[in-house]
Amino acid sequence: MIRATAVLIVLAPFACTPSDSAPPPKYSGTEPAAASAAPTETDRPLSQSECESLGQWMLAACEKQGNTHSSQLEGWCSNVTHHVTGDGTWVNDECLPHIRRMDAECIKSTDSVKNMMDCETNVAR
Repeated sequence: MIRATAVLIVLAPFACTPSDSAPPPKYSGTEPAAASAAPTETDRPLSQSECESLGQWMLAACEKQGNTHSSQLEGWCSNVTHHVTGDGTWVNDECLPHIRRMDAECIKSTDSVKNMMDCETNVAR
């Protein structure tokens, strides 16, 4: 009985080891990395027409808010108005390179200028 137990103790580590255990293949650098995957729908950049629509949404909210006696809100709306309708730089300089679909959804989820400003602070620049 002792002899049988000793044999089991000696052979036990080999029972769980596969006979053809080869090391896992090494990364060759040719497989695409997970980070290089295509952006998801929520993370994709906006198109030109989507940026123009978003700019109009923000303008409408600014026009609707009236005089709030808040320099922060008034300043933001002044900048939006100038860059969306004045020199037209907002679409090419701000929206196309920086605003993603998820940012636009956040901004369009409200008509409160303060909430839009909060959404805009999360835009990666």
